Amino acid sequence: MTFSDLNDPRLESMISMEGRSTARLAQLLLQAAYREGMLERCELIEEGDDLIFSANGEQLKVRGRILAAGDRLVLERKSWQLTLEQFLEKLRLLCGVDFNDRWQALCEEVKEGHLTQAAAYALAQTRRRPLDYLDFEAWTPEGHNLHPGAKTRAGFSASDQLAYAPEFSDGVNLIWLEVEKKLLQRSGRVEGLFEASDAAWLVPVHPWQYKNVIPQLYGDELEAGRIRRVDKPELLCRLCSSLRTVVPVDPQYPVLKLSVGSLMTSTERSMSRHTVLQGPIYTEYLGRIFGRGESYTENVVALEEFGGLCWAEEQDERRSRNLSLLFRQRPPEIRPDEVAVPCSSLPQPAWGQELTYLEEFFARGPGPLANFRAYLQLMLPFHLGLYLDHGLALEAHLQNCVVVWDSAGPTTLWVRDWGGLRANSAVLAKKAPDLFSRLDSRSVTLADAQTAEKKLIACLYCNHVTEIVAGLSHSFKLSENELWSEVRDVTESCFENSPEVSLRSRLLHQDWPVKCLLRMRLGLGGEGDVYHLRKNPL
Repeated sequence: MTFSDLNDPRLESMISMEGRSTARLAQLLLQAAYREGMLERCELIEEGDDLIFSANGEQLKVRGRILAAGDRLVLERKSWQLTLEQFLEKLRLLCGVDFNDRWQALCEEVKEGHLTQAAAYALAQTRRRPLDYLDFEAWTPEGHNLHPGAKTRAGFSASDQLAYAPEFSDGVNLIWLEVEKKLLQRSGRVEGLFEASDAAWLVPVHPWQYKNVIPQLYGDELEAGRIRRVDKPELLCRLCSSLRTVVPVDPQYPVLKLSVGSLMTSTERSMSRHTVLQGPIYTEYLGRIFGRGESYTENVVALEEFGGLCWAEEQDERRSRNLSLLFRQRPPEIRPDEVAVPCSSLPQPAWGQELTYLEEFFARGPGPLANFRAYLQLMLPFHLGLYLDHGLALEAHLQNCVVVWDSAGPTTLWVRDWGGLRANSAVLAKKAPDLFSRLDSRSVTLADAQTAEKKLIACLYCNHVTEIVAGLSHSFKLSENELWSEVRDVTESCFENSPEVSLRSRLLHQDWPVKCLLRMRLGLGGEGDVYHLRKNPL
């Protein structure tokens, strides 16, 4: 993949951005290896502003800091000297990883990601300043805050990247297919906008998916005319931080979560039937919960997943995943003096500055510490109360939470995406037996208490809150002890009426589980999710 052949004037500064790109990817990889315990065999010396990792005669010296109780790593990028190839080999030797097919595949992904990252930095200099919610959704010059494959998009050419990725493109035109109703299974509510006739659905699909996946997997149905392209104006959409989630410009359409069968970060972004079929059921459960008027649901909006379509047959997993479509509630209206910001935008570099948007927003009104307290009061009581009372552990990554800010600080929380949640099956079966009976027992969303609590802690505390603590400590020179003390105080207050539950002990007294994104990519630790325990900063 190369961007240089595209002759796009917006990429003129790309070559000058390659050093910054190398340092960014090195930070993500080194941080992942460190927080996942892959560097435990190394001796680590902190010498002034330098971090020196040594093992078996190999040494890596970088200028940077370890933050957030050892869970985050910040590198001084201007001082970076190594090439990407040199760094990757040093990292491999320090981690003791074999030079095998998995490692070579990772290296190839990282090298492609390096080009994409450099192009993203270059193009970010030419884009207008984000002003509203959808601008911030698409403001992702650095992508995922933790994943070493933050810019991995398997099968995307450079021209595909420029056309479809949110850091490069302002929008995407979806292609309409007419699909025989017998081929698809409906979930929840499907509006008439998506009905071609009594016998066929109108299904919008991503143009990359239409070109690269649909003909390969559904060729027989295309040939038979059971699936066909419709001569209908393409649906213009704005892009979200995940390029498969789009917001149609025409307000009569809902937000659409699409199938895009490309490996992005470490997951193929097609969509399981469980996600489509169960989204409306979890939406119904959340509706009941919000209807009870719990105090922790005040100033929180759960963005409904009210319907969808998926392939009716289950036998072929790839076919069952690649024509899926999920409908989500459009963003709520907010006041003119407010702006809704996906939390994944906060660590991103601010437009035209060396600052991040975390620095910009947390500096508002009463200042960073007071805003952090308000942020925690929005985030923690809701997620913990939802689990303690109703057994739902939402996947509270930065990208699944949106905070509305006014000039005085954070005011409202939007939560979204039920595909990765974990439900404590025993609690759900007791609280809503009618809904529980409609869920598929094969879905990963149904779990025991231990698994659900692990998901909650890893997403909400290890990923989300830790990122904010690291950002505030680094940017505002706030005491980490003081920040973690605030986290502990709010966390403890959530257990006043249930002090003996296992989640309290796991949050306050036991080591926390970190999801091992790099280990999993290298096949270290077995199949499925792999976790490493980190020191509990509370």
